[in-house]
Amino acid sequence: MPKFPAMSEVAKSRERDEHGHFVDVEADEEGENLVDVKVHNPFKKIYSILESIKKKQETTLAFKATIPLIAIPIILAVLFGFGGFQIGRLNPMCQSHFTTRIGMLYVLSLTKPADKNLAQTFLPWLTSQPSSVPQVVAILKDGNEAYQLQLNFPLSTLTFHNQQVAVSGELNNCTQTIFVNTSTNISPLIQ
Repeated sequence: MPKFPAMSEVAKSRERDEHGHFVDVEADEEGENLVDVKVHNPFKKIYSILESIKKKQETTLAFKATIPLIAIPIILAVLFGFGGFQIGRLNPMCQSHFTTRIGMLYVLSLTKPADKNLAQTFLPWLTSQPSSVPQVVAILKDGNEAYQLQLNFPLSTLTFHNQQVAVSGELNNCTQTIFVNTSTNISPLIQ
């Protein structure tokens, strides 16, 4: 006995092709409509879309990451630059600004330790570089403040050693450095 007897009766009477599939029966030419007009309500469609969005209003995002314990120091070292991170770099007060400072100009000869590379650190007996490097530095002393001068011209052109001068340039308050572009930005004060 068929599961749906009414459907079986209809299926028996329908026309089939050579493979046993149902064939669409075309309407008679007399029964065909000359004009077929369908009107749909767009507002009903928009309303149904809005209702489906309203029902699915909740959105859940989940994220899970697993970091090996050994990676945490490496990540911190990369983020903070192997000890090169300074709070002052993020401080807006450390931005350079153009200014003029008045004070005594001193040219000092210093000996600073040489920068060590990786080979010098682990194999100091194989390297022949000096342990210190001579350096000439220009310092401007203004009362209790001292500024290092970074010059974009040769230091030998400075002729105002141990004199009261006015220095104009970009001042970085965090590093106490004045960047001087030309020698004309350093002028002696008349006493």
